[in-house]
Amino acid sequence: MSYTTRLSRLLLLLTVTALSAMLFSPGVANADCFEDEEYAEALKQTEDQWQAVRTSMKEGKAELESFAKKYQEYEDIVFSQDMEKSIRLAKRVFSMEDATEQQLKQKLSQVRAQFNKMDAAGLKTKLASAIEKLRIADTIAFEVNNAYQFAKKFDPAHAKDNPTYGLKLIGNILTDGAKKMETVPLVGQILGPWMRAYGDATQAFVGALDRLTKKMKDFRQGSLCTHFGTNTDAMGAFEEAATGQYAGEDCLTYFPSSRLPRLRGMAYQGQDNYFLFSPVGCRGYFSPTGSTEKVYDWHSLLLEPRALDPDWLANRARSLKSEVEKRAREYYTLFSGLYNRSNNGWLIIEALALEGEVEFYGKLDEETFVANYIIDDTHHNRIEGIVEQYNKYVYAEGTVYANEGGEKKTVSNASVSITIAGRPFSTTSGGNGQYQLLMEGQPGASVEIEVSADGYETYTTDGGMPSKVVLGMNFTLGSEAALFTISGTVFDKSKTPVEPVSGATVTATTVSGEQDASVVTGADGTYTLSVQAEENTTVTVTASVDQTSGSATAVVTGAAKSGVDIVLDLTEEGEAKEMTIAVTVVDANQGNIAGAVVTDGTNSVTTGANGIASLGPVTVVDHSQE
Repeated sequence: MSYTTRLSRLLLLLTVTALSAMLFSPGVANADCFEDEEYAEALKQTEDQWQAVRTSMKEGKAELESFAKKYQEYEDIVFSQDMEKSIRLAKRVFSMEDATEQQLKQKLSQVRAQFNKMDAAGLKTKLASAIEKLRIADTIAFEVNNAYQFAKKFDPAHAKDNPTYGLKLIGNILTDGAKKMETVPLVGQILGPWMRAYGDATQAFVGALDRLTKKMKDFRQGSLCTHFGTNTDAMGAFEEAATGQYAGEDCLTYFPSSRLPRLRGMAYQGQDNYFLFSPVGCRGYFSPTGSTEKVYDWHSLLLEPRALDPDWLANRARSLKSEVEKRAREYYTLFSGLYNRSNNGWLIIEALALEGEVEFYGKLDEETFVANYIIDDTHHNRIEGIVEQYNKYVYAEGTVYANEGGEKKTVSNASVSITIAGRPFSTTSGGNGQYQLLMEGQPGASVEIEVSADGYETYTTDGGMPSKVVLGMNFTLGSEAALFTISGTVFDKSKTPVEPVSGATVTATTVSGEQDASVVTGADGTYTLSVQAEENTTVTVTASVDQTSGSATAVVTGAAKSGVDIVLDLTEEGEAKEMTIAVTVVDANQGNIAGAVVTDGTNSVTTGANGIASLGPVTVVDHSQE
């Protein structure tokens, strides 16, 4: 918003403020309570003076604009490259028809210097500012006139005071403009009649202001009960209202206030409170100053305008609490963030289909939002309803993934179930693996999560809901282990040749350490086991008979693995068996002895060059269990 726009609006506000102060000034009250015998004459005089001043102002503005145009025209010619054109101007303006060309050039040089001084002093800027002030004054005059005509219809007994304040404001603007123009050097020489016209317009305003100010004094009074016999209805209402917490209030300390111009009644301000008097019914109400002014200002921001009656204003002001205003501003921050999506809670609003409601309030400026929440019951209830819904829910979204063959991919149609504070909520992931879940609950509540999909291991976890909205709550499922079949034979190597072992217990163990399956070998010593195992993992199969055991391993590739044989040594205590014995013969220095004869008492052999000989087969008896 530009400076002039802000100034124009401020001046208009001041005009209307001053107007209302007079519309309900004590001594000239609403026709419901008082009569004003001077009304007709005062109204006619005021209206005539107002129209005369407006005419004078318009003429002054026209003259000033004419000067600005002529000034620019002269400056262009003076500094023109066309010397003949410049000389002709100098002859005409300075009456130098008989001067020589040298004299004219010298004069032209002086004029250029004067223009340079005026430009350096900011004449053009100040001239533009003065014209702008006149434009603002004219705008205010138009608005004041509209307010004046409205006042004549709404409350004619007070319309006469309206132009007085408008004139005062406009007069101040013009006087300020004139003072700035006077600071420009040589302005008297250059402005000539235009400056005088400007001054005449200003003087006309000042004169009208003086006359109307004098007339206004006839209608002004002091405090509410300064003059006995006047303001009797307002005084009676004051006495009636001065009870309870307001007992002891003195009407001598209450003076007319111009702070509440839109009030449909009269306002008197005391030290801590207002006394608001309603001509309709002639009732009065005390109202705390700060709260009254705050509610009054908010009233102009209501989305559904309503009459500004004294009783309504007083009731709202007396019931205003700081905690309510604090809550209203917190709500504004919430709604603004939800609307512009800087608050992730907009996802909850979207899920609840409340976008339209939130947009309506989120687009408002802070004071308008606060005003309608606090002093309009309809909007208060609507906002509270939205907040109540919003506060009931938390929200989570994310993506379900799976690791397959070392690659990460999204999983569609996965079931996502979150139990929060004992209440289950579930949804299904979409084609891109993404899910969204709206849940009744509060941040910090305990949660249990279960995510499952066909062909994958179920994911479970628990904890707490970290915040109201959780984005990126992703889950990764492991591939469900396939059924893998292992088969083989258990042999006893203590037998020659080795023999299959029947009745041996065979157990399969996966990499997780879990024993997934077990079986007993048949008469032929064979076994077949089926276990859950992931591709490329290792499964260990262990066979045991009594205290003897043995094992073998198999890497999971495909659906089955055969030939995974297990060898046990089941030699029994005291059992004789044949075996070959390898013997190494060494000397005292541990050197191998070649050609040495080794015998078991029946058979004998000779060591080779490396000192080693093999003796057997020989029959031995196992005494290891003794």
